[in-house]
Amino acid sequence: MSGPKRLIKSFVYAFRGLNKTFREEQNLQIQLVVGIIIIIIAFVLGIKPIEWCLIIFAVFLVILL
Repeated sequence: MSGPKRLIKSFVYAFRGLNKTFREEQNLQIQLVVGIIIIIIAFVLGIKPIEWCLIIFAVFLVILL
């Protein structure tokens, strides 16, 4: 197997892993909820584009680490 089929299969496995992790890891669930709340607050406050970039970067960095 090569090419696009292999790539698609890799993405399927990756998304299955993310789904399993989200269902089983309470800390990830908490981090995602807090991240969504922060993004909603930022939207309500009408922040600048550079601030959006920084907030999104910080949220993903926390989840990544």
